[in-house]
Amino acid sequence: MREQVCCRCGRASINGRTCEKCKRYLDLDGVIVAAGYEGGPMRELVHKFKYNGLTDLATILFWVLFQAVMTQEWQGWVVVPMPLHSSKFHERGFNQTDLLARKLAGYLGAEYRPNWLRRVRATVTQTRLSQLERQANVYKAFSSSVDLRGEKILLVDDVMTTGATLGAAAQALKDAGAKVVWGVVVARG
Repeated sequence: MREQVCCRCGRASINGRTCEKCKRYLDLDGVIVAAGYEGGPMRELVHKFKYNGLTDLATILFWVLFQAVMTQEWQGWVVVPMPLHSSKFHERGFNQTDLLARKLAGYLGAEYRPNWLRRVRATVTQTRLSQLERQANVYKAFSSSVDLRGEKILLVDDVMTTGATLGAAAQALKDAGAKVVWGVVVARG
């Protein structure tokens, strides 16, 4: 497992908690990152899983993810996958984070709620965007119509780079009343 840092500023933090300074700018309480993404086999695994439809790789990626989260207590938490826009889902045929989140919820003995968060606006791929462009790209891209008052949510995604997507999704969940939102990602680029 890689060293856990604040998802916004990158300073070392306990279990990946968002530091107090960055908390003013972000609705994400923290992010647990299982592995690095650049310059290693993880990039190739995630790419083949996500873009080549090799869904069998979900098992390998799940175990990497599970190793990172199993050291903490998650009783009473709810697992939510990062949603895809319907156009992206139809293009890909599956939601890669749904496969990971469903399995994670089962192993943690947590509730699994794939419909608590929706992607209401299609966005362009973030791979070539700056941090500011990424934030603008995902602004208001997510919504939740569920009353989430008091809920503690583990938001599962495959890769995090700047945290813009996780942050935008966390904002939608907090706007719906979620008490705490943590990201859990396979890798950070």
